[in-house]
Amino acid sequence: MMDTGSGPTRSPWIPFCLVVATVVAIAPPVFVTCRALGLAPLAGGIVTAALLAILLAVTRRGIGNTLVGAARSKPALFGLWFLLFLFAGYRMGGLSVFMMDVEQTSYAFQRTIRTFDDPKLAKPFFLKHNCFTCYMVASHLASKRVDNIYDSKYYRDAEEPTPIHETINDKLDIDRYQYPPPFLVLPRALQALGGDFFTWRSLWFALNLLAFTATVGALAVWLRADGFSAAWFIWPAVLAAPSAMGALQIENAHVLIITLSVGGMLAFEMKRAWLGALLLGFTVVAKIFPGVLLVYLALRGKWRAVLWTVGAMSAYVLVAIGLFGLKPFESFIHYQIPRLASGEAFSFAWEYIHPMIVNSSAMGVAYKLEKLGLGVDPAGLAKVLVWMHTALLLIVLVVAGWKRRRVFTDDSSQEQSDGLRLNVVRVWLVLLILGQMRSPFLPWTYGNVAVLWLLALLIPSQGKRWIKMVLLGAVWCVYATTLPLPFGPSGITLDLVYALAATCGVLFLCAGLVFLQARAGAGDASSPTRPLTSS
Repeated sequence: MMDTGSGPTRSPWIPFCLVVATVVAIAPPVFVTCRALGLAPLAGGIVTAALLAILLAVTRRGIGNTLVGAARSKPALFGLWFLLFLFAGYRMGGLSVFMMDVEQTSYAFQRTIRTFDDPKLAKPFFLKHNCFTCYMVASHLASKRVDNIYDSKYYRDAEEPTPIHETINDKLDIDRYQYPPPFLVLPRALQALGGDFFTWRSLWFALNLLAFTATVGALAVWLRADGFSAAWFIWPAVLAAPSAMGALQIENAHVLIITLSVGGMLAFEMKRAWLGALLLGFTVVAKIFPGVLLVYLALRGKWRAVLWTVGAMSAYVLVAIGLFGLKPFESFIHYQIPRLASGEAFSFAWEYIHPMIVNSSAMGVAYKLEKLGLGVDPAGLAKVLVWMHTALLLIVLVVAGWKRRRVFTDDSSQEQSDGLRLNVVRVWLVLLILGQMRSPFLPWTYGNVAVLWLLALLIPSQGKRWIKMVLLGAVWCVYATTLPLPFGPSGITLDLVYALAATCGVLFLCAGLVFLQARAGAGDASSPTRPLTSS
């Protein structure tokens, strides 16, 4: 099915591996979608097979030929990638069963976490906690024009349960909504499809996986000049990580926001301004922190992209007003924003030990230091650290934005060199990582998704590759594990030190990458462009 060339280099195992990889990546979310829409298993299987056949035919000369070239030139690395891909696919396939049927708890990726009160006990956090619950409840409340969708009385232990509460019926814990009102446009679109909460839950899971796979595939093809080493490892590096799989299981929107943000920036680079605006514009109005990419585009002089994105943001706001009225916006401005700024919205993150440990934000550092007995005033230090982090983010923005502006221009027809393309994507992820850490509360599970992306893009293309890959693998393990740590002695000290060191390591990695790239920018700009790696 795939073109593998001619002559002695023809090998049937390469197209076989590519077909298997495509099935592993696409079949579970497509089948979940079919089942959620009410198709019988046989019908769902037929639709899935048909879509896979079409996808393989369409991508034959893009992704297929690129991977064929990689398999020929780097067979050992290709084999490692394929094994990791199968492992990640196995994990995703198992999780898909649980996402189709919440009663199938044996298929959940992780069922329990260690408690600190008694290490012999385990808390079913990942089985019960579900961020998606609050998205659907908030969308329902907003459509009913309640006074304040951010009031906790409407969520867990609600005095007047919504139909969503009744459907869930204690099978999952209902979370509390914290995002801006325009985010609710997406949950409302899911509700418009019909069905109940568990139908929407399955569709949300499938949407996250399909968006992630499509973005990574498009990114890998765009970066094909960089060879096989980096972008192709993003998919297995993220989906094989326990922390990222935990984020998918609790269905937090953060995974989708990171995916759409990268997809939007990629669309701009591929001269698809309308698509980039739709994707990036939604992430900015939905979670705010991707706005750092909008500032980055402005610093690069990408005014067309900025204007398109601002237009898309305005459209999302108008749609949200049309769907929900002005009350959610009034509540967000007058009630929720002050609570976000002060940290009151996430007060549990400094009142209870588990959220304190898993909080990867800059503000969370202060409370970890206080808990370690260093005698600091956590509230006062938290304010200082937040502003220091903001200053670092602004410096990185200026350095990255202005340096890139010297290399790239909107009207440039010269093909970007392979090294520059890869460096630009790294900058996007660095800005997203630093931007998300400005939040008062950034849980470890989904906060590390962008970090895992970045680590995959640091895989070397030459030099002492295997030594560097072993070192990168060790760093990957640090951010891939779950917190509380599933290993080590009882008590909280190890977990606090581990999480604190990981947060500092992210800051060092992000700042170091940008400043090193800025220092070497002139060399990158003049580096020759190698031919694209394809068959």
